[in-house]
Amino acid sequence: MKKKILLLFAALIIVANILHAQGGKLDSSFATNGYAKVNPEDFYTGSFGLVRAMAVNKNNGRIVMAGEGYDGLMDKEYQAMVQLKATGTLDTKFSINGKLNYQPYSDPGFFSGIQSVAVQPDGKTVTMASYNYSDDTAKIVVSRFNKDGTIDGTFGSYGSVYIVYYSTNINDKGGIAIQKDGRIVVAATKYGSSGYSSIIVWRLYDNGSSDGTFNSLGYTDLNTFFPDWSITFSKMVLQKNGEILVAGSGGASGSFKLKYFFVARLQTNGVPDPVFGISGLVTELFGGGTGVACNSIALQKDGKIVAAGLNNTNTGNKFAFMRFNTDGGLDMGFNGTGKLLLPASYYGYANDVAVQDDGKIVAAGYQQVAYGFHNYATVVRITKNGNLDKSFGTNGVATVDSTVSLSSYRCMAIDTSGNIICAGPYNLAGYYVFGAVRYLSNLSLDIAKDAVVYNKNAVAETPVPLIYPNPIQSNATLTYTLDADEKISIALYSINGRLVQTFQASISKNKGTYKEQLNFQPSLPAGNYILTITTSTKKASIKILKQ
Repeated sequence: MKKKILLLFAALIIVANILHAQGGKLDSSFATNGYAKVNPEDFYTGSFGLVRAMAVNKNNGRIVMAGEGYDGLMDKEYQAMVQLKATGTLDTKFSINGKLNYQPYSDPGFFSGIQSVAVQPDGKTVTMASYNYSDDTAKIVVSRFNKDGTIDGTFGSYGSVYIVYYSTNINDKGGIAIQKDGRIVVAATKYGSSGYSSIIVWRLYDNGSSDGTFNSLGYTDLNTFFPDWSITFSKMVLQKNGEILVAGSGGASGSFKLKYFFVARLQTNGVPDPVFGISGLVTELFGGGTGVACNSIALQKDGKIVAAGLNNTNTGNKFAFMRFNTDGGLDMGFNGTGKLLLPASYYGYANDVAVQDDGKIVAAGYQQVAYGFHNYATVVRITKNGNLDKSFGTNGVATVDSTVSLSSYRCMAIDTSGNIICAGPYNLAGYYVFGAVRYLSNLSLDIAKDAVVYNKNAVAETPVPLIYPNPIQSNATLTYTLDADEKISIALYSINGRLVQTFQASISKNKGTYKEQLNFQPSLPAGNYILTITTSTKKASIKILKQ
């Protein structure tokens, strides 16, 4: 009897260590000790790169970082992309050894680099860049690349589309998103005289031609619908129903002072949605601040909208968050007010935000340690109800080591394993390069509150599923309990997040306990793997060893 108890206790300890490891730790298996440092222009002395955007290919876990590359020999700027495998190493099958430097044509305008990037379901990559000219015009350049990094000649004119519009300046934030039907949505800020600014949203067909059904023009200028606002763009996301959320910062028209979080929702025809906020617009401010910036938004599974950025006060910038219901009203279930400002000790702000599968909110930006002296790239995690998640990093905050030359994260994404990837400019020997860091997320992995774990010799109650034998040979038995009727998926992943085998995909099952045999592919190499059991609301992961 004593032996049975010890065996069960040991099994539970192993599973508990897997499921409850500290979130916010660097994933040492990613690149080199958790850090990837890549110069997209490392062919000549004096070359560098600045990363501005990133995306994760949901099919294979590959990571695309995009921005600006500078060729020190030719004194030229390029659109630059780097593609990494899920392991954080360069994908040498993409372009030239994983690096792409592209200029659609010789252009005398000021070039701001790639501002946004998206990966289509077929694996092609779409980028949005911009040029600014002395005659107060600007060009948005949308380009599409094949999976191997070559330019897609079927798109636009030799792979690129050029959108000309009038603007006295163009910032380094733009947005691009792919609709389910393949159409491409693009957004950017248009600046005018006397502090006026607006956001323009364009839509293109899959081949790059203008979609004239979008607001009957192919584009929407938000100032047409909201003339009393001066607004700048930060982030765009698409809802499941195809409607478009556009976010940024806003203030009185004609003023550079931006005091409000600004979110507008466009219907699929390009016209503001009248049931969202007031005539399609939501504006909210924080009390006691001299200015705000809404730098990013993300969608929860339930359709609620999370916004993140900063609130500027007399004591410095503070991380600022808001959450809106699907109709645009503040969600009072978030920190009791719909808004959250981190304490004054957390100087800094969020540049990007994402929502984990378990509903927790992750924001990436910087924190100012020793006020006025040092900035460190930082990730903050918030619970679903709007509190700092103390189980993540140190009291909800994970900051890079003081020896790491990363002062800020510009962008972030959740990878196919649920972990957090952040990117920013890494100072390497005096030159900036593309830098990426992966953090372990420690998702809430319980499948059911009252799951029953079985092994061959004992029965006990515990909130985790069990697979045995482990290590495995060719098959194993998986036992788990569902506390409600669910659709369940069971899949096997490599340690690096690559899908290896699917056992079940969205199979409807009733509430109850299940004991199922899993037959592993005979060709499966020996090594460590992660078995995931996923429902519509929960996800469990078990580390297994194949002998």
